[in-house]
Amino acid sequence: MIVYSVVRNVYLVVKFCCKALLTSISNQYLYVVEPFSNMANTVKDNEVHITYEDQEKINCFARNNAKLTYLKEEIKELIKEKENYVDAADEIMMLEGDDDTVPYMIGDSFFPQTSEKAMEYLERRQTEIGKEMETLENKAVSINKILSDLKEQLYAKFGDNINLENDEEL
Repeated sequence: MIVYSVVRNVYLVVKFCCKALLTSISNQYLYVVEPFSNMANTVKDNEVHITYEDQEKINCFARNNAKLTYLKEEIKELIKEKENYVDAADEIMMLEGDDDTVPYMIGDSFFPQTSEKAMEYLERRQTEIGKEMETLENKAVSINKILSDLKEQLYAKFGDNINLENDEEL
């Protein structure tokens, strides 16, 4: 019986304190709570349901975007490599006549080559790099086409609720 009366007294004290607190700030309390309750309703209005096909399109976009980023990095590396070969060819042309042999790097080792043979290697490698770059650029163009089609479809369905732009494009 004593436990019951203690629990009842605690309940009454809590009830009284809460009532006093709510009545003292009731106008402010209702003002603060109203905007949040309206926000919950607006979120439900803007909800877009994602189907399995939509998720597949989003995943396809992400995969192709990653491939495109990788291809762009590869193209940049090939451009740098081609510039290095052009610079090396220029240096060999300036050295012609001084010494017929120049060190030519294959892998991690340098091999002495005649300047004509080294120029042949450099020119051959430049054409190989040009072909590689052309192949990668063609792949990038086809991936860009796929990405633009997917962007069009996804923006048509989701509007501003989806962001498919790269940070570097903005």
